[in-house]
Amino acid sequence: MEQLSVEQIAEWTQGRVIGGKGSVMVGSISTDSRTVKEGDCFVALKGEKYDGLDYVASAAQKGAVAAIVDRELPLSMTLSIPVIRVKNTLEALQQLAFFYRKKLHAKIIAITGSNGKTSTKEMISSVLRVKYKTVSTSGNLNNQIGLPLSVLQMDHTTEYGVFELGTNHCGEIASLSRIVSPDIAIITNIGSAHVGNFGSVEAIGWEKTDLLTFVSPKGFSILMEDDEWSKRLSVRSAGQVVWVGNQENSLCWLDQIWLTLKGIRCGISRHGESFEVSLATISREMAKNALFAAAVGFLASLSSEEIALGLEKTVFPLGRLTVHPIRMGYLIDDSYNANLQSTMSALRALCEFPFESEKIALLGSMGELGEHANALHYKLGVFAGSLPLSFIIFIGPHWKEMLEGVKDAGFPLNAVLGTEDQEAAYYQLQKHLNRKLTLLIKGSRFLKLDRIVEKLLSV
Repeated sequence: MEQLSVEQIAEWTQGRVIGGKGSVMVGSISTDSRTVKEGDCFVALKGEKYDGLDYVASAAQKGAVAAIVDRELPLSMTLSIPVIRVKNTLEALQQLAFFYRKKLHAKIIAITGSNGKTSTKEMISSVLRVKYKTVSTSGNLNNQIGLPLSVLQMDHTTEYGVFELGTNHCGEIASLSRIVSPDIAIITNIGSAHVGNFGSVEAIGWEKTDLLTFVSPKGFSILMEDDEWSKRLSVRSAGQVVWVGNQENSLCWLDQIWLTLKGIRCGISRHGESFEVSLATISREMAKNALFAAAVGFLASLSSEEIALGLEKTVFPLGRLTVHPIRMGYLIDDSYNANLQSTMSALRALCEFPFESEKIALLGSMGELGEHANALHYKLGVFAGSLPLSFIIFIGPHWKEMLEGVKDAGFPLNAVLGTEDQEAAYYQLQKHLNRKLTLLIKGSRFLKLDRIVEKLLSV
């Protein structure tokens, strides 16, 4: 972050400076008193289980040179550092990021979607770093707190900022989009993730495409040509719409895909040229999302060779179709999270994985589906039951709905286990470990299926 004076921060956050001696310069922003370092400004956020106000003194002792608060400090707390009093510390953090973004000249790329946001962000960042100084969202810090902190990581040398925007409630994308004011907006896809909070996929579509309304009039919205709701709502874009995925109407498209044990090799084409690239992923959907990175590269004046180099350097996050060797086969770890579309994609990847073996799926319940939960879990069961799998384990509170679906698909019930018990699921998996095996583990985060992954990898 560029250094900012306490007075500048107070002006941007509409706060009032209390205490302190003389002008103080801030080198970075922190919301976690455990990781505060010398020169930080500590923002005292209040959450359901914590109150940052309780840690202001601790932050000052660790080197914070200023703090932002929204209430009076306890009488017992005496500080020598300036305190900026604001109406709301979360809003102040967001305002700070909003004005700081305007201070810099970096081009901003904002990414949202129901699936593939983080991996797409990693591919785009890797491509741009071939030629440009690029800052991107760390991990999946894509919410009302994480996004402002990510924006504040940029400085005057940053040429591109690549930021992920997440949502599970109405209005969040608009709030985050206002902060970043993107030059390029990307929606990977629009599906049923968090449909319980939105009511319908159409409502999710309107939420996601709020991003398009904040893109610069001279900027671009890059959308997938075969995504139904992206096509329907593309008219909302304030900038030029650029399509990927279809040879006739798109900037670039896939022309071939080869599956290997190490990942996918695919051909990317645009009018007048084509090139091949190897991706460290087994997902066809991820290969499609590489088109967003290629399109950004072309718009940023990168050559096809530079784009291929960046894509091949991409390090994908763990727990997103990560392939691990196990005793006599492979474990596909997709335990980070799940919704219907991503689970169906993972199952297709399992079936296509080019290792001749038993194919077994451990499928966990999907969260935040509300009144749609029973129907969507049943639908997943039907889909899984239609595939050439050797054994299926359903785990979580909706295992019965998935079991009903797999039964109606005609899948043999002696090759299915339904349970809410991780130990029972793990015991069943152990029976298969001494045979040639490809195992997929997929489920929502609340199930903590990564624990089963860790156990299997330690065997």
